[in-house]
Amino acid sequence: MSILFQKPAKKIILLFIFLNALWLNIQSISADDQLLMLAVSLEIQQQQARVIYEKIIATDDDELERIESLYKQLIEQCPDTHYAQQSFWLLSSLYRFGWDKPKWQSIQDLLQKYLVEYPDSNDVDKIRKRLLNAYANLHEWENSIELYKQIFISEPYNKQNILDYAYPYAEALRMNNQIDQAIIWYQRFLTVAQDKDDLRIMYAHDTLNALREYTVSLAAPKIPVKELSSVQIAQQYIKQGNILQKKGDYSGALQAYKNSLKQQKNSSLNDRVKRLEAYLDIRKIKKP
Repeated sequence: MSILFQKPAKKIILLFIFLNALWLNIQSISADDQLLMLAVSLEIQQQQARVIYEKIIATDDDELERIESLYKQLIEQCPDTHYAQQSFWLLSSLYRFGWDKPKWQSIQDLLQKYLVEYPDSNDVDKIRKRLLNAYANLHEWENSIELYKQIFISEPYNKQNILDYAYPYAEALRMNNQIDQAIIWYQRFLTVAQDKDDLRIMYAHDTLNALREYTVSLAAPKIPVKELSSVQIAQQYIKQGNILQKKGDYSGALQAYKNSLKQQKNSSLNDRVKRLEAYLDIRKIKKP
């Protein structure tokens, strides 16, 4: 008689015996056989991932929601493949550049998941940088600070890490009103930054000067950050424009000067803007 037609108590006993036998059978599988099963599973995932990738390639570029859905499908169904790791990055790029406005929240959620699932990936650095960019745009300063701590905890004196991350780390600390720590990291950035054309050096010096005016010592209680005046902001844009013009980036210099004029009227700078606009117009005409 089928198990389905046994008395309830007997059915439970038989079901328990069946499941126990099944478990013992799984336990008896050799390590080599388990590795073989994993390899077969990976091959199946790779085949499925290739099929999904072909669908993505065949999809029109303006079908953003469908492309998003296919990337998500690949990530969920083929997590052990390199295709899945690539899809995290490509999907984050879609969120960054695909729509009129970046989907920073989606980028944050996606890349946080990546760091949990692939902590030893070779792409961790670029994932962190984009995630930090998302945190900054979302004003998630506490999350930013925690991620910067993770970066520096393993290699606190790595010069390249300090050059890449110390300045934005100081900015996050400042925005989170951790003034004493912000000053330390601005200073640490300035100890390794050597490129005179690096605009961050100018900003770090200006910010440090502003903070020191309101901080008695590093042990002082937290205080509100002093906002730069429109005159100070205008001066920063002029400095930026001068650097860009010196480097030959005339379009960038022009935009910096215009930004300065938005902060403060300046007749001589206005004349410079007109001359620079005329110069760029002439260059356009001369181009074939």
